[in-house]
Amino acid sequence: MGVKWDPALRTGVGQVDDEHQELFRQADAILEAMKSGRGREELGKLIDFLGRYVHKHFAAEEQLMARYQCPVAEANKQAHRQFVAKFNELKAKFEQQGASATVALEISATLTSWLTQHIRAIDAKLGDAVKAQQNSAPAGAK
Repeated sequence: MGVKWDPALRTGVGQVDDEHQELFRQADAILEAMKSGRGREELGKLIDFLGRYVHKHFAAEEQLMARYQCPVAEANKQAHRQFVAKFNELKAKFEQQGASATVALEISATLTSWLTQHIRAIDAKLGDAVKAQQNSAPAGAK
C-alpha cells in the first residue's frame, strides 16, 4: 500500500509538477517509515518537512497564478488556507498522540486525497492559463 504519483496529474508547469511529485513522495515516506518500524523516529521529521514544504509550494504556486492571471487564483489561496488548517490539526494530533499508525495513515491519506482533488480541480487551471498566455504571446516573446 504505497502512495504513487499519477502522471495524469501533471499541470504542464514544471516547477509545480516537480513539487507535487515531492509531496507524493513524502506521503509515501510516511507509510514506508511506519511499515519498516521507523515510524516513531521518522514521522515527526516528515511532518516538519511537509509543513515547511507545503508553505513553500503554496507560496510559489500562488505567485505563478497571479503572474499568469489564473482565474482560480483566489479559490486556490482559500483552498491552501483550508489545507494548512487541516494539516495543523493533524500535526497537533500527532503531538498529542504520538507516532501511531492511525495518525500516520490519516496524514498520508489526507495529503494525497486533498492534493489529488486540488490538482484536478484547481491547479490544472494554472497549466491552462500558462499555455493560453504562451500561445497568445508574439512569436519572439515565447
